[in-house]
Amino acid sequence: MTITCRQTFSRATAASAASAASAGWAAVLAVLGLEVPAPGHAATMLYFVHQATAGNVSGSFTEIDHPQLNDRPDARVFVAQAWNELLGHGGENPRAVAPRYDVDFSNQGRWSIFNQDFTAMEVGLAFHVVVTDDTAPSFLHLTHDDNATGIGSTVHCPPDHATTCLGATPELLHGHTLDAWGFRGARFLVPTSMLFSPPNLLLRAESGSFSDMILGALFWVLLGDELADGDWTFQHTATAATIAHRTTRLDDPRLNAEPGAVLFVSRAGPIGPPLDEQIGVFYSSDTGSWSVFHEGPTPMGEGERFVVLVAPLFTDGFESGGLSWWQ
Repeated sequence: MTITCRQTFSRATAASAASAASAGWAAVLAVLGLEVPAPGHAATMLYFVHQATAGNVSGSFTEIDHPQLNDRPDARVFVAQAWNELLGHGGENPRAVAPRYDVDFSNQGRWSIFNQDFTAMEVGLAFHVVVTDDTAPSFLHLTHDDNATGIGSTVHCPPDHATTCLGATPELLHGHTLDAWGFRGARFLVPTSMLFSPPNLLLRAESGSFSDMILGALFWVLLGDELADGDWTFQHTATAATIAHRTTRLDDPRLNAEPGAVLFVSRAGPIGPPLDEQIGVFYSSDTGSWSVFHEGPTPMGEGERFVVLVAPLFTDGFESGGLSWWQ
């Protein structure tokens, strides 16, 4: 499966966005909510594994050079840190990462994955990358003084998607990004969760030392319930039966004994006080299974909740060893 490369903004829409930017972030919010397809619309996606190598690392960045992603500042990019014991790549990286469109990095119009604390990117780290086009059921959320209170930010769903967003247990995935539609957002160094806290959908900063929501940060929100009729997403709650120290094992037929699977995972709401732990995905060579794991030393807790997107295995001519790789 491949993604159709096209610009999401018309010239008129881009001009409107630029005008809104000059009028302030509040006006920008109104513009950013326009580009959302109706529920049930088909979506094309691109997904692959990216590995940091000596040839693509510079400082705190690792640059992605993919023919279907280059020169696409409009792409909606979701990144999950990945560690795969069986394939021998990846590792721990207890830092906040985010995709960034870096024409200033290589001067070639490419996306990069960025350690937001400016720590040097380690060669050998691996990332699962999911890219949607403008047909995907997704929208952009900006943390702003009009929607932020304390450590939370109220997410305003587009009207056509309100039923999905505000359901009892919505399968919503969210990914921080530094670039979207020509706007550069703020760095966000703490983990986040998204939860329905009636009557609102909230983005919450998951840090015990965090007091106020960072303003000006951009998050793509992907409505998993509406993506391929929910066939690509599921919810997972950590239980005593699935927890092993820092991990919680995912039991799904699309993932079991599938080291080449590509996943994106985000937190689905806090249990108890904020938990300051970045998360990644981990494939165990011993158990032949994928898990969600804490990048830091805190043990996984019972009741921690996640939404998981499983990109179906595919063939598009870019694989290495039959897996969904791009390097």
